[in-house]
Amino acid sequence: MFKDKNYRIRRRSKEGSVMEIKELLEELTKKVKDPSFAELAKKFRATMKISRGYSSDERNEFNHIYKQLWDERKAFLENRVREQEQKAIELDYQLDAVERLVESTEFIEQSRLFEREFRRLGRFAFEQKEKLWDRYQAIRHKRQEFLSLRTDISGSASSTYETEILSVEHEFGGAPELKPESNWEKIGSQIQHSREKLREIRGRIESDLILLRPEKRLLFEMVDSIRQKIKDAEITTFTNHGKRAAEIFDEIKELIDSANVGKAANALKEAQSSIRSLWLKKGDKDRYLNSIEEFWASLKDKRKERKEQFQTWLEKQRDGLSKLVAVRDKAVETLLRVQKNLEENKARLVESKSQEFSEKIESWIKEGAEKETDISKSVNDLNRKINEIEDKLKKHGLPENSAPAVAEEPAVTEE
Repeated sequence: MFKDKNYRIRRRSKEGSVMEIKELLEELTKKVKDPSFAELAKKFRATMKISRGYSSDERNEFNHIYKQLWDERKAFLENRVREQEQKAIELDYQLDAVERLVESTEFIEQSRLFEREFRRLGRFAFEQKEKLWDRYQAIRHKRQEFLSLRTDISGSASSTYETEILSVEHEFGGAPELKPESNWEKIGSQIQHSREKLREIRGRIESDLILLRPEKRLLFEMVDSIRQKIKDAEITTFTNHGKRAAEIFDEIKELIDSANVGKAANALKEAQSSIRSLWLKKGDKDRYLNSIEEFWASLKDKRKERKEQFQTWLEKQRDGLSKLVAVRDKAVETLLRVQKNLEENKARLVESKSQEFSEKIESWIKEGAEKETDISKSVNDLNRKINEIEDKLKKHGLPENSAPAVAEEPAVTEE
């Protein structure tokens, strides 16, 4: 009894140890890429030392599996180190971009981007992290120095912008009031040039890191003052150009009502171009251009009507041509039969030995010759009509419906 009891205890101990080792190996398999792997590995080794009651083959199998898992862990760690080192190199390049933007408004955004990526760099690149952070702090120091210098030179830059703003043309020599007839094509583009120049100066002021906020505000006030003067000149220009647009519109309307389609289309194209070149209020320009589009639609309808009329004429011509060709071809066939019969009768006449039959053949020949002449005349008349229709088609650049078949000249007959 005693021996049997100890045997059962040892058996349970062996089975329990084996079960625990297998569970540890399973856990190690799941945690190869987890930081807890090292602690689990330590526990596995300790369990292997105290476990008893299993064969050397089982021990070797457990150790073999453990070694494979440890090799996987080692490969994973080596790969992580390489990844982190590569990421550190990329961050170093990113710092190059940050350094290039020390004097730019984009510096802050690029700095935040670097810091966000830097925080993702793991413990495997500790040395590289330290170097990167030291370099980043040096770049931020350069940024602070730049901002300090900006205060000293802001006044000088503001004076330069004032000179530029005041040099923008905004009076235009009193035009267009004094010379509305001579300058209406030019004044609009001059206003546009001044406005674009002012917009470009304002853009530079807005993005200039050197200028301080109070100085920017004063410069913006100067820009707004010059812009208002340009707007006053523009209103006067609108009035003069509006008069010219009304004249062009009246001229083209009269032409559309009276001229042919081709001439009206050319004039309408020129009017459309002229309206677009004028300096008009958007609503006025849209109204004129929309009216011109309506004129185009009217011309389009006229062209469509003419096209339909032409198509009807064309179909009528081609239909007539087809009928004439069919009649002509049938007449030619008849003519060929008459000519063949005539030749056969002439041959019979030569061979005839009867006076009575010869006279009968001669009457046939005479009758055939008359038919030949009549049919040849009809064929020639039909060919003439066919040619006339095809000449009409050619004048319109259209291919003929069918090439005419020219009838042969009637054979000369002897009575």
